[in-house]
Amino acid sequence: MANAAVCPKQRERVLTQRIEEAVVLLDADSGKYYSLDNVGGRMWDLCDGTHTLPQLVAVICEEYETSAKVVEADVTELLAELTGENLVVYTSPS
Repeated sequence: MANAAVCPKQRERVLTQRIEEAVVLLDADSGKYYSLDNVGGRMWDLCDGTHTLPQLVAVICEEYETSAKVVEADVTELLAELTGENLVVYTSPS
C-alpha cells in the first residue's frame, strides 16, 4: 500500500453528483468527467483528508464485507487513478 501515514483528500474544484448507483465527478479546471461505481463513490466520500489509507481499507471492508487483501488492492488502484487525474491530493493526518 502507498504511504499509510497520509490522508487522501478530494481536490478543490471537483464537483460531485450522485446518479442512481454511480458518482459522477467533474473537474472544473479541465472540464473532464469521471464516473465511479457505488464502492468507488463511497471511497470518494471517505477521501476527506481525515482518513489514512489503512482506515479507508477498514471502512470499506466493514461496509462491504470483503477481504482486506482485495480491498487494499482496489483502494490502491483507485487512489492511483484519482491522483493521476489530479482529483485527489494527499495531506498529513490532523
